[in-house]
Amino acid sequence: MAAAFDPTRDVRVIREPSVYLVGRQTVDQETIDQFLADHGVSWQTDTEVAGEYLAEVAGRLCYMSFAKPRPGGNATYLAHILEVGHGSVLEHAVWKLCLHGMQPQSHARAGEAPALRIFTIESALRR
Repeated sequence: MAAAFDPTRDVRVIREPSVYLVGRQTVDQETIDQFLADHGVSWQTDTEVAGEYLAEVAGRLCYMSFAKPRPGGNATYLAHILEVGHGSVLEHAVWKLCLHGMQPQSHARAGEAPALRIFTIESALRR
């Protein structure tokens, strides 16, 4: 029977990288509905894409624009956000991935340990 891996003395050979999803956008519809009801407004979006929905909610919360939505739906709203340079609204629509066992492409040297990197992947909002 093989002894347990001891990171203080053993070297682990990684033959294939691992990818871990450590964060992603979620929408709590019940809380959004409660907020809207508490403020006497109703609103709904025309997108089913969680990242697009969350970015729109974030923008509408920031500017309190639920009661007077601009015509054209989610796509028009997000295009306007980009047009006026308020891209921080889009930062709510990200996925965070931890990639383990991959050498960095630009700084890799022979014998370096596999890299552990966390990447933020923006949703496909900037078409």
